[in-house]
Order: sequence, then structure tokens, then C-alpha cells
Amino acid sequence: MEQKQTEKFFAERHDIFRSLFYDIPLPMWVHDLDTFAFLDVNHAAMRLYGYSREEFLSMTIKDIRPPEDIPALLKNIARLGQGISVSGTWRHRKKDGTVIDVEIISHGTTFGQRRVRFVIANDITARKRAEEALGRSEEKYRDLFENANDAIFIVDAELHYVDVNKKAVELLGYSKRSCLQ
Repeated sequence: MEQKQTEKFFAERHDIFRSLFYDIPLPMWVHDLDTFAFLDVNHAAMRLYGYSREEFLSMTIKDIRPPEDIPALLKNIARLGQGISVSGTWRHRKKDGTVIDVEIISHGTTFGQRRVRFVIANDITARKRAEEALGRSEEKYRDLFENANDAIFIVDAELHYVDVNKKAVELLGYSKRSCLQ
């Protein structure tokens, strides 16, 4: 009787872990470290990249990279050991050819006789584009502010100068540095 209970316990745990892998909202996969072949992928990876499970399982991790990024990928994998690794930002290519930016966190381990890597890919494309747009906006603001034909003074609640433009410096007769002290 105890044997059946033990088997049932492990079967239930296996189902729980399998469900967690497939249903977690971040794209995840397992790939072979020697062949780079995908061994399994979750639903979020299939949704993000646009490939079916069968398509993924016929591919390698090189197939979701722009060709010019593959040498860096191979170099990165060669230096990774066992355990958790945060590999930073990478470019991946979806089935439709769209290139996205992802942050990669992975864990190397052995599965039976196979050396494998569990990977989580967090799509940061929208965040990265927003940061780039914010940078461009800041540059435009700074250019308009500094080159305005009118004196512009920015002060805090205590009426201390926070920023002044070139015309304000000319009007005050002080250096920008001394105005902001």
C-alpha cells in the first residue's frame, strides 16, 4: 500500500511541476547544451515567438537569433557553468521575422546524461523602445531649453534655482554653476 501512495505522491508532484512550466506567463524553454536543440518550450514561448511546439522542437536556439548575433551567443554559452546565470539583454527573432529584445536568466544542469539549460526570456522590447523615446525627448527638451531666446529659470519650492538656460545666465551675469549653488 505504501508503494502505491508514494507513486501517487510523485505522480501528483510531476503533474504540478509540469503545469507550472507550461503555464507560467514568462517564455521558458529547455535546450541541450551540446546540440543547442530545444527540448521543450512552454505556452508563453509559443505565443511570443509564434512557433508551435513541434516547430520549436525541430529547431535550435540559434534559429531564434539574428545570424550576426550567433557568435556572441556561442561565446556566452561556452563561458556559462552550472547554476543560475543572468545573461543580460539579447536580440531574438520571432517566426514573422520581428526582432525583439529579451533579458535572459538561465540555469545549467544535467538531466540524465544530457547537459541542459533552463531559460527564461523576458520580453523588454516595449520598455527599451520607451527608454529610447524618453532619451530622444530629453535631448529635444534640453536643446530647446538651452537655446531658447528667452531667459528661463527653474526654481524649487524655496525659490532656489534648479536650472537656468544660457539667456538666464547672460541676464544674471553669473556662471551657470554659481547660479545653481
